[in-house]
Amino acid sequence: MKDVIDRHIMVMAEAKRLLERGSQAKRQHQRYFLNFLTLRQETSRLTQQAFRLSCSLDAFSTDRSRQLPPVLTLVKTAEESSPS
Repeated sequence: MKDVIDRHIMVMAEAKRLLERGSQAKRQHQRYFLNFLTLRQETSRLTQQAFRLSCSLDAFSTDRSRQLPPVLTLVKTAEESSPS
């Protein structure tokens, strides 16, 4: 009978260890999953931001190309115009 009780105690201790490991694994999985969701959200936000920036740059580029070609213009200031 003592052998049966000892064996039962050992089995229960092993079951408790397995449950603790399972709980730790579950918590770790939840942390990883939460990190994954956070990273996915951040990726989505940055992708949208990059797209908007790209559209803005395209619009700026298109507006610039419609203007006259860049010309170097020299302008004299009032100080340069007046004789010293």
